[in-house]
Amino acid sequence: MSNLLKHNSVNIEIDHILYTKSEGGNIGKSANLTSEADRIIENAQNYAAKLKSYAEKKAVSDYEEAKKSGYKAGYDEATELIENQNRVVVKEMQGMLTVLDENKEKLLKSNKDNIIDLAFRIAEKVINQKLSSDKELFFKIYEKAVKDLVAQKWLKLTISKHEVQLVTSNSDYLLSMVSGAERLEVEVLDDASRGICIVETTEKIVDASVITQLNTLQNATVNI
Repeated sequence: MSNLLKHNSVNIEIDHILYTKSEGGNIGKSANLTSEADRIIENAQNYAAKLKSYAEKKAVSDYEEAKKSGYKAGYDEATELIENQNRVVVKEMQGMLTVLDENKEKLLKSNKDNIIDLAFRIAEKVINQKLSSDKELFFKIYEKAVKDLVAQKWLKLTISKHEVQLVTSNSDYLLSMVSGAERLEVEVLDDASRGICIVETTEKIVDASVITQLNTLQNATVNI
């Protein structure tokens, strides 16, 4: 019959132990007992070795399990922390979006006004450059201003310092554009930009200046 030693689910089978009666009497019996004792010792040593091996493997297994468990706990904790931080960030972003939505109209109007203002500033610079290079442009502005005017001899023209030479050297031409005008009075605005053209008679004042026209157009655009 086979005997089983069980310890922590490790089955160790001990070899058959045979008891035989020797024909030689006590000598045979003593030899058998010695052999039996050796066999028991050997089996016990094998069992101890197997038990030690199992214990070592179990220790490694328990260590790995504890390591995995600790890693998972740390991972879960880190994941929860990140999720909480993400929730905070999302909540803050939702708050910002709410504020932006509430102020959308105000922001749009502000941006619209800024864009329009920038566009007209650029337009003014472009026109000023054009006035500097094309003298005929000022005459066209002046002609538009006086097309419906009738003067009683006296005519006043307000300009910037940039157009003084042009106006004084072409005064007769400018007078000829206004019915009844005989004398041209010129007023110079030293700090004004190019394109200032304000025409005055005894009955009427017409401001055809580039900056005035741009401002009027800009205000109309903003109020649309």
